[in-house]
Amino acid sequence: MNYSTQRRILLFLLMIFIPTLIYSQSGLTCSVKDSSGAGLPFVNIALVSHHDSTFVTGTTTLEDGSFTFRQLSGGSYFLKASAVGYIEYAGTKFRLDTGLTILPDIFLSRKSSTLKEVSITAIRESITFKDGVVVMNIEDNPLATGSTALELLKRLPGVFIDNQNNIHINGKSGVRIMLDGKIQRLSGNELFALLNTLSAESISKIEVMSNPPVRYDSEGTSGMINIVSRKVKVIGFSGTLGAGFSKGHSARGAADGSLNYKGRKGSVYSNFGYANRTFYNSYIFDRTYDLPPALTYLKEVGEQINYQELFYYKVGGDYSFSSKTTIGFQMNGGPSNTPFTDIGVNTVSGDNVLGYDYTLYNVETRESRNVPGYNINLEHHLDTSGTTLSYSGDLSLYDGTREAHSDNRFYSGANEVLAPNVYKSRHETDIDIITNKLDFNKTLKRSWLLETGVKSTVVKSSNDYTLRMMEPITGTFILNNEFSNVFRYHESISAGYVNLKKEISKTSIQAGVRSEYTFASAHNITSGWKFDKQYLSFFPNVSLDKNLGGVHKMTLTAGRRIDRPSYRDLNPFKSYQDNYSSTVGNPNLKPQTSVNSAIRHSYKEMLFTTVSYSRYSNLIISYDFQNDSTKETTSTLSNLSKSDFFSVNPYFQKNVTSYLHLTMSANLFYQDFSGDLNNTNVDYRTWSYNGNFSADIIFPAETRFVVSSFYNGPFSNGFQSIRPSWSLDVSLRKSFYKNKLSLTLSAFDLFHKNVFSMRSVFQNQDYIFITTPDSRRVFLHVLWKFGNVKVDVRQKASNEEEKGRLNGGGGK
Repeated sequence: MNYSTQRRILLFLLMIFIPTLIYSQSGLTCSVKDSSGAGLPFVNIALVSHHDSTFVTGTTTLEDGSFTFRQLSGGSYFLKASAVGYIEYAGTKFRLDTGLTILPDIFLSRKSSTLKEVSITAIRESITFKDGVVVMNIEDNPLATGSTALELLKRLPGVFIDNQNNIHINGKSGVRIMLDGKIQRLSGNELFALLNTLSAESISKIEVMSNPPVRYDSEGTSGMINIVSRKVKVIGFSGTLGAGFSKGHSARGAADGSLNYKGRKGSVYSNFGYANRTFYNSYIFDRTYDLPPALTYLKEVGEQINYQELFYYKVGGDYSFSSKTTIGFQMNGGPSNTPFTDIGVNTVSGDNVLGYDYTLYNVETRESRNVPGYNINLEHHLDTSGTTLSYSGDLSLYDGTREAHSDNRFYSGANEVLAPNVYKSRHETDIDIITNKLDFNKTLKRSWLLETGVKSTVVKSSNDYTLRMMEPITGTFILNNEFSNVFRYHESISAGYVNLKKEISKTSIQAGVRSEYTFASAHNITSGWKFDKQYLSFFPNVSLDKNLGGVHKMTLTAGRRIDRPSYRDLNPFKSYQDNYSSTVGNPNLKPQTSVNSAIRHSYKEMLFTTVSYSRYSNLIISYDFQNDSTKETTSTLSNLSKSDFFSVNPYFQKNVTSYLHLTMSANLFYQDFSGDLNNTNVDYRTWSYNGNFSADIIFPAETRFVVSSFYNGPFSNGFQSIRPSWSLDVSLRKSFYKNKLSLTLSAFDLFHKNVFSMRSVFQNQDYIFITTPDSRRVFLHVLWKFGNVKVDVRQKASNEEEKGRLNGGGGK
């Protein structure tokens, strides 16, 4: 399919916008005023079903006191309105039919000034389900006060974070994290450091989507987690300042803040932070080489120290030219510098034909990068009934350099018996991503909501890798042409989607399909190797929510997803960790796809049970292979033909008393693996399980205590077996000055059981790898809020999927 054909497809998709303009919408509009007739801003409004008094939807009033609900089903409702200092309002029944209904103004009366201030300590359930999406509402939830985004993630139904900082949904890894609709380009320690700096006070809600609707990118076979920021609701300035320090084996410190301004027609928001952290872990790497008639053993003991220094920022704004048109911009990025040290000793025993008894190695790595991003967005309401056309354009740049110096010395006793193996490497990466997205929403006749849009992405990636080996006699470094290479990658994706939603009585249903045409080309200039490939893929998605009446609700979801290899995973250069450990990319990796389905039942908004099934095709899997003569172990990625995944996930939340809240979650899952891996047939089945527990206790005087734990059961995929691990954390939070100032003191992994231990037996290799992270730590955090900090940004980024693929690659 050439570019001319792509343009015709996009023009065809745009044509579906035109006929939909003739339809109308069901909705209502109203205003809230005080006794003098002045409009009241920021009043909480709830739309309630008159039939069974269930909550339907909610909003807050604008600065002039007005509010509007759109995309509603016909029926009988009544309104509730509440605001601090005013008597709560509960209206009378009204009937909503097709079209826009204008209700009489609501008038609120002030509470008596003699009433004393009451401290509210009741704990409310915060988990809701809608259209196959699990939502944790953070605003006005006392359980969230003083928490970080990372702590909140651990409480979500079906979400589990293992001891390698991998996030799972219903037992499946490979989850994409989004902030305000933008998939984060960070990975590993950097991503978790960022999540630890995001306070609950800046978050409106967290959405968990195991089968995201088609308006989202198709990337993420295990699902997405979207962290949504709060709105700027207060006219004038507001913001936060926070700082944290933790100590375990090493120290970590960070400071962050936000500053926002809202005017009558526009707002400016910002978020910024600085972090200086040290991540430490020790490891043991035992390898057995079975070379008849004897065995050779290599025992590697070392420690890794990762120094992280980074500055990050986000600045943006919105301006409304009229009630119909709003334009916005956003810039984000920040430089980072991450020196890395890996030192240790590798001892040889058994049948030793290497000519030395042990190796001392020292690897010094320095990685610096800058990832600025620029966005411009426009939203226009074509009519007063909610027909919306929105555009978003993004430019993302990635400029990174990684330099490494590896020194390996060979000894017998106290004598250096072989010439040292010393080399230097330099890896320069330059990635440009240009993305444009156009979305259109329209309510059709009989309250059908149409969502449709198109998206185009162009990615250009340049990777230059050089390896220089030291000449032992002269000490000069000579270019090694065997491992040095220049790699170029180009990719373009043209996408379009159509989605329909309908609410009928107590049932909500949506169905849609997304199509993506991908063209990719790669060229290894050094070796002359190149490829060109193109493919058209379709990603359908359906969901159904049914209120069964009383205390039971049911949700059904099904959809197809894809995971494209990261740009780094496709680059075939070999990167050395030390003399015996390396990683290499695989340019022949195929995208991994999955067909996912799930059934979720909820009882009294207290017990939620999810049963899910996924069938993976071309499953991307990490594995190691070894060279028996050089004793080198290399990590890489490959595809397995298929894998089936089945899981059962119960989640329980309960207010035991007005001051004690319990949450418990478990996950039992089954997975099989089938295919060819490095010319070896793989056919294996495994069961595993994990779970977590949390108890939140609210004491008088704005004090809160939290205890939480997790357990990760044993797991095996046929050639890699992982042992169980667990952790216990406690946290004490104290607020002052009406929650303007809060202090948090936490202790993580009290018994230091968050240890990763794996054995791999595959082909000619047999090794055990154990790493003990610096997870037993004490953490102190202080947060000061000034003004009323509620920053919420309209989803505007169009390059969520592509930026999420900037990082990748395996490693020891």
